[in-house]
Amino acid sequence: MTDLETFHALKSVLSSPRISRLIKELDSKAKSDNSNAESPPPSSSSPPVPSPPLPPQSLKLYGDVIATCRKCSDHGAEEHARAFVQAPPLSVVLCSNRLRGEDDIEEVLLHELIHLYDLSVKKLDFTSCNQLAYSEVRANRESECKIGKFNYLSNFCRGSRDRIANSAASSPETPPSATSSAAAASSSSTYVSSLSAKFSNGYNNWCTDRLKDCTKQAAYYATSNMYPLKSRDCVSEVFEKAFNDMEPWGGPANATTTSKVPKTPN
Repeated sequence: MTDLETFHALKSVLSSPRISRLIKELDSKAKSDNSNAESPPPSSSSPPVPSPPLPPQSLKLYGDVIATCRKCSDHGAEEHARAFVQAPPLSVVLCSNRLRGEDDIEEVLLHELIHLYDLSVKKLDFTSCNQLAYSEVRANRESECKIGKFNYLSNFCRGSRDRIANSAASSPETPPSATSSAAAASSSSTYVSSLSAKFSNGYNNWCTDRLKDCTKQAAYYATSNMYPLKSRDCVSEVFEKAFNDMEPWGGPANATTTSKVPKTPN
């Protein structure tokens, strides 16, 4: 994609429910921090300092944090990156030469916003291997393993859940204990409901296990960039707690929904 194409796609992606919720929470935190900061004494002789102009193909996400769409280098820290956070000024850089459309942009922006949320709201310290791993589990669960190259998993699991429910509802099978037509109808209805719940739970468990597998492997890889010798131990230690931490969305973590919050790790 060109820088301009990426920029227009970014503006569309900002309306995504999960991204807009994250930005709202981050903006609220930024405003709270600003209001609690000590203000310098007013000076009648000093004119207000204008804000610096935004770089080309950039927009403000929240507070002073911007998103910039540009071509990224093939060398150094930008090599292979599709998006990253840089400072100053604090910004999310989207690598237009490595993004292919809105799905890619939503994936990488959501990933980076979760890191920003974990830094500013949850106060995680990324110089700690465990706390970086915690954030990588959360970010990869919501981006690479739900939106990105593994998004077939969520689509498959939603479709399977619906097919099981529809198939069970139309099933002519009745339990062998039915002895009259009225009793058979009632017993059949209960039997079919039980069968539907049994298969639905089985598929949901299978799908959630696959999402966990994807998230764990992606978090291993991401954490190893900073902690190559410790990444597996760090991810394994925090995985279950981080995987089920759905702040700020709430709800249960699985392959077909999004969801809720244990406390921040020590």
